[in-house]
Amino acid sequence: MFDHRESGQKFFDPKGRQYDQMAQAARSGCQNIIEGSERSSTSKDTEMKLTDVARASLGELRGDYEILILDRNQLPSSVHSPEAIHCGLHTQRLCFV
Repeated sequence: MFDHRESGQKFFDPKGRQYDQMAQAARSGCQNIIEGSERSSTSKDTEMKLTDVARASLGELRGDYEILILDRNQLPSSVHSPEAIHCGLHTQRLCFV
């Protein structure tokens, strides 16, 4: 059995703290977008604050994915790559494939 710890390679533990943080950032980002949208008719200030919080959460998630990809000695692919276009991600700046 291959042990990542012995090889010196970094690995991603789906039960670890990093996974929990990434999952929470994704949930938080989505929930703040939804809540901000729901409050847009009553308070533009609250809408903007929640949108900013969502942007920060999703930015944190993106940073974590960048680290994960780079730790695996992979590089982000171009948004114009066939994989990104196939995934529907060609409207974003980076796609990790």
